[in-house]
Amino acid sequence: SDLAIVQNMDLIISIDTSLIHLAGAIGKKCFLILPWVCEWRWLQDRNDSPWYKSIRIFRQKKKADWNSVINELEIELNKLK
Repeated sequence: SDLAIVQNMDLIISIDTSLIHLAGAIGKKCFLILPWVCEWRWLQDRNDSPWYKSIRIFRQKKKADWNSVINELEIELNKLK
């Protein structure tokens, strides 16, 4: 099942999907990647979620700027080594 798969992962990196909501609901560490304009519940100008304490949000600072998002994500992944 999806729950069993999520429970066995060390970290989940994804876009706004049901996988992120499931992982956040059970407290699994997640890195969420968001575009400049994203779904309302992820709010704005913050890198955390008031609903899911285990989620770290990486979002575009300007439209179509995925390079900065990936660079920031890479920095955080290197901290986990």
